[in-house]
Amino acid sequence: MIEGCTSADVNELRRLEQENDALEAKMDDLEEDKASLEEERDNMGDYPDDRLEEILTRLEEIEEEYKQAESWYWSNDRRIEQLKRICEEEADSDDTQRNEDSVYRKDVKAGGGQSDILSLVEKIRQPPDDPARTILLKKPHTWTRDERDLAINAVFDLPDSDPRRHETQEGVTGWYKHYYPGKVQWDATGRMIDPGPAFPLPKESAPVVTHDGQPFEDVLDRFGRHVADTSGDAPVPEVVKSLQSGLNMLTMEKTEKAPAKKWTPPLEEDGDFGPMTRDVLHKTLVRHGPGRAEEALALGRFNGFARKATETLDPLDLKSTTETVFGPLFPRGTPGDVHAMVARTLQDTVNDVAADQDDDRHPSIAVDGDIGPETARGFGRTVGAVGAEDFTRRFARNLGFFRFL
Repeated sequence: MIEGCTSADVNELRRLEQENDALEAKMDDLEEDKASLEEERDNMGDYPDDRLEEILTRLEEIEEEYKQAESWYWSNDRRIEQLKRICEEEADSDDTQRNEDSVYRKDVKAGGGQSDILSLVEKIRQPPDDPARTILLKKPHTWTRDERDLAINAVFDLPDSDPRRHETQEGVTGWYKHYYPGKVQWDATGRMIDPGPAFPLPKESAPVVTHDGQPFEDVLDRFGRHVADTSGDAPVPEVVKSLQSGLNMLTMEKTEKAPAKKWTPPLEEDGDFGPMTRDVLHKTLVRHGPGRAEEALALGRFNGFARKATETLDPLDLKSTTETVFGPLFPRGTPGDVHAMVARTLQDTVNDVAADQDDDRHPSIAVDGDIGPETARGFGRTVGAVGAEDFTRRFARNLGFFRFL
């Protein structure tokens, strides 16, 4: 890197590129939906008028969503090009060297609390030890016949109360819908006719990759390094609780957006990196990328801090916590200063919550990017009014953390 390129620039470059990968995937999906609806519209025949109205309304929504995604994409792209010029490195490189003082080194053994963190990191870096769980990280249409059979057996092995049973059953159903989309037909004797698969079945087991094609092992390694680099002296159970809290917020947000879908129940925030926590983390990494998991960890850490907030909160505590939690995700002008955008978003969130209270005890605060006594008092008041979790989720929405879930 040339002079002037900081680790924060590298982190921002990586984050923006991941975000643009997600935007590209979203735009591709919108184009597919549009083509499908236009084909249905052109071949409607005697469909009821209300169906035509539904199609036209959805086409308008798709057009607007596409414009928003495209605008965001090109805005990010301009910044990516600026960072490339500053750092003289390929934007798709995921091998950037960490700071020399990183606690994570594969070939270094640390002592004390760092050894505990490294032990957690090694657990994070391990892929699922259950073949059925590995299969569920893949899209069903990539399964071989043997993998489908393994998933079917897993359905019967899991108790009805286990949320993974429903998820596994959904995967099996998705496999059949993809390869056998037609209706069941019967011959003259009443025997079912085997139509054969609509597409050739995969012969080789596919590797687990993220939504944008990154190898699963790479994102496990990246997230493990992020945990090590950002945990400081925090006890391992506290780090795990933060991760569980943040992952739960992602689940709650998805549940609110699609309440009819059966989502994995919230994790117990017990500080134990057990099978359920690993499952949810793995699904988040594969479906949304490591950046989303890093955001979840930050939200969990901030939520833990917010639970202790009061109106007498020391402004320095709020400022330093915000810097420590969100600094790794956003570039800073000066080390030790909260990124101005993060600070203003925090202040905007305080005002949003205060306005909802419709109470003279919740006056607006200045949105100036400076986390001082006024911001700390407003933060303590509003968190006390709505609770830490609700405030943190609003803050996350305003930061854009829940887009494209």
